[in-house]
Amino acid sequence: MDEIIRAAVVGCGMFAAKHLASYKKNPRVELAAVADVDIARAEAAAAEYEAKAYPSVADLLAGEQIDVASVTVPVCRHAEVAQELLEGGVHVLCEKPLTATGKEARRLVELAEEKGRVLTVGYAFRFTDMFATAKRWLEAGRIGRIMMARLHFAHILNKAGRGWYGEIDCGGGIVRESSTHSIDLFRWLVGDVAAVCGQAGTFGEQMTDAEDSAAYLLRSTNGALGVIDVSWATPVSQNRVEIYGADGSIVVDIDQRKATCRTIDGGEEVFSGEPAMAADRVYCEIDLLIDVIAGQAKPLVTAVDGVRAVEVAEAVMKSIKTKRWVQL
Repeated sequence: MDEIIRAAVVGCGMFAAKHLASYKKNPRVELAAVADVDIARAEAAAAEYEAKAYPSVADLLAGEQIDVASVTVPVCRHAEVAQELLEGGVHVLCEKPLTATGKEARRLVELAEEKGRVLTVGYAFRFTDMFATAKRWLEAGRIGRIMMARLHFAHILNKAGRGWYGEIDCGGGIVRESSTHSIDLFRWLVGDVAAVCGQAGTFGEQMTDAEDSAAYLLRSTNGALGVIDVSWATPVSQNRVEIYGADGSIVVDIDQRKATCRTIDGGEEVFSGEPAMAADRVYCEIDLLIDVIAGQAKPLVTAVDGVRAVEVAEAVMKSIKTKRWVQL
């Protein structure tokens, strides 16, 4: 693809830096503009990355010819911003989760298909070599039929200046926000989700009305069982994914960036690499997206993947409320 892609980033808060740096670094991209309702913040980002600043998506679309845009606003605004961009003929990379509700997510998928635009979601763990290696092992049948999986992600979240994280109405709470990474990995590595049952709690500070910790069971459509436990309130914790099959196991140690496959015959294979910055994963997302736009590749994360992650998270929240298993 020879022509330069003109890109924009909408939302200049905490998530924007990874996208801004990745677009700026990519030789196939011109970072043309940024937009934020806080125009001072937009202007600061524009000055740093040599782009133009706008106070809204409408102003951005009126002033620029944009091919692709990243949506890095709070979750409660994902749907409206992505919709406005798609209606303006722009391909969209939306930070996770795709939207706050399944209804909003399904509407965006329909709109993207109607407009013939690419819509993808920032589930960046798929772009790491440790999980790509685990995926290859699974596809090769190294551990046989998958029976169980556990996904544990936890840390202390410094929420200063991130008030929406603790607000349900703004898409906050760990289940609908961070835990969708785990849901996406479960779907990608193990299988789609058939039913869930969960519990949640709040242990840290600065959460307005949302949960900061949760644990839930999953049953996949292929019969495998899973456990996802996540927290923003645990100061010393490991982040890892464990998958157990009839013939072995695969463990991905995210903190050490290492994947290990052990098989029933005593075999062991280890993949290990240097720790990678999150921006590198975003760079890979953007680089692939350019190929997808050109018709030279297929997306690694589809819009439907984004929808399903939101729907599973909604089902978990319903289970927490009703204290029952919820079928999807």
